[in-house]
Amino acid sequence: MSLTEVYDVMKLSYNGLDRKEKQIFLDLACFFLGSHVRVNAGDLKYLLKEDENDDTIVVGLERLKDKALITSFDDNFVSMHDALQEMAWEIVHQESRKPGSSTWLLDPNDDVYKALKNDKCLCAIRSLRIHLPTTGKKKLIPGIFAEMSSRLQFLEISVENNDDLFDQVYPLAEELQFLETELRFLCWLHYPLKSLPENFSTDKLVILKLQHGRMEKLWEGLKV
Repeated sequence: MSLTEVYDVMKLSYNGLDRKEKQIFLDLACFFLGSHVRVNAGDLKYLLKEDENDDTIVVGLERLKDKALITSFDDNFVSMHDALQEMAWEIVHQESRKPGSSTWLLDPNDDVYKALKNDKCLCAIRSLRIHLPTTGKKKLIPGIFAEMSSRLQFLEISVENNDDLFDQVYPLAEELQFLETELRFLCWLHYPLKSLPENFSTDKLVILKLQHGRMEKLWEGLKV
């Protein structure tokens, strides 16, 4: 079977999914399976549900497994073949060409920076994973989280361990307070602040990982 035929078979399996199953597949391929944090199926059940009454995630994962789009192991973690992940990336790239439709932003490549700089409808973004280098001209524009606050659910930022860069991303970390209650996953490697912003919402937060940074306590005062 040629590579083209293999791709067609994989795409046929994907096209046979319903809307929610497609979203689960793309969330896995475009965010969680490339994350610094390994997320098991139990966590995914809470991370991916659309509301408190949504009990379709486990069924959706089983459906992906039955169609050979993912593999699960005895330790309850999910995996995906590289070719399937690349197909998912291509699907996302095709979708992102439609104005205002960028839902998953991929990293590490220039597409993330281009989308954040040029997309006038950042409010559609569901997940963002980005690496901030110590060199080059790639910078996130001020107020970026306020722009995408209404839908952003999954956020991972990795920053090189450099004092000068820490100072540059300090304002970005303070902007976490502008994210609304939809955020469920936050991983920030080399987080620059000593605590989370006072108004940072934890209403739906499932996973919080702030490693190798300046964190001393989660937040000032009491959180209710």
